[in-house]
Amino acid sequence: MDMLIKEMIPEVGRSGLAEACDIWCDSGHYEKEECRKILEAGREHGMEPKIHAGAYSYVGGEDLAAEMKMYSADHLNYTPISALEKLAESGVTGVVLPRIDFAVNHPLFFNPRPMFEAGLELGMATNCCPGCWCTSMPFIISLACRQHGMPPARALRAATYGGACALKREDHIGSIEAGKQADILILDIPTYEDIAYRLGENPVDTVIRHGKISVQNGAVIQEI
Repeated sequence: MDMLIKEMIPEVGRSGLAEACDIWCDSGHYEKEECRKILEAGREHGMEPKIHAGAYSYVGGEDLAAEMKMYSADHLNYTPISALEKLAESGVTGVVLPRIDFAVNHPLFFNPRPMFEAGLELGMATNCCPGCWCTSMPFIISLACRQHGMPPARALRAATYGGACALKREDHIGSIEAGKQADILILDIPTYEDIAYRLGENPVDTVIRHGKISVQNGAVIQEI
């Protein structure tokens, strides 16, 4: 912790390498007050806090996320409804990770229902890492619907707008609205529900990035 707080975080802040500082808060890892010290140091050096909490136990990381008004809190498998409500009230985005629950055969899959009931905005991510090697968001959406019971529309919102919220970029990306950056996917499927229905397929036909077509008919035509 001393090395992180006194050496590494200040150097990252000086170099401008990162805009956020993330931490794992769980039993046997960083505890709540340890997380506070590290994340406060990150904020002092220009990095906003994010946290992985409630993955295997509830030790208060979610409450800290609400208190510090963090960008996001990820996992939330063991997070009680009281903490979910605090996150929602504080404007923290909850990020669910269906693939890691599947990859490690998690003892308690996250349950999106109480999250929705608490009014929590959800993002969704691949959590691509050595223990969960997956970069396919369509597959993540499929797992969220089949494994966790998320309605397809909710899963799509989490994978797009919710992801933007977790990065504090929802003002200009994450949804198709006037005045926002024209980042658009055109999918070769009859209905949006088919993203969840067609397991393992890549439905992307066209990619529009910053208003310019970069992928068409599944082939890259312009590097961004």
